[in-house]
Amino acid sequence: KTIIGQESIDVPAGQFKCWKIHWTFPESSWNDDIDFYDFISPEGLVKRVIECRNTEVIDEELSFVGYCNITEERYLTGYQIAD
Repeated sequence: KTIIGQESIDVPAGQFKCWKIHWTFPESSWNDDIDFYDFISPEGLVKRVIECRNTEVIDEELSFVGYCNITEERYLTGYQIAD
């Protein structure tokens, strides 16, 4: 993991000042096509972004259709401070 900076993130749970962390997998051949980013605040994990490039698409008969790019985001929708 590498800290690549700080960002202010707006999610449904509120606004958070976060460290942006890039996951790296140096031993993997797919490292150039997939990026993982975590946004961490003192409250915990606020947001995770996974970007996949050049993903092969096949149909239900397993025939090649083409390539696509996919971005998946997961984010904090609420939280409660423990007593």
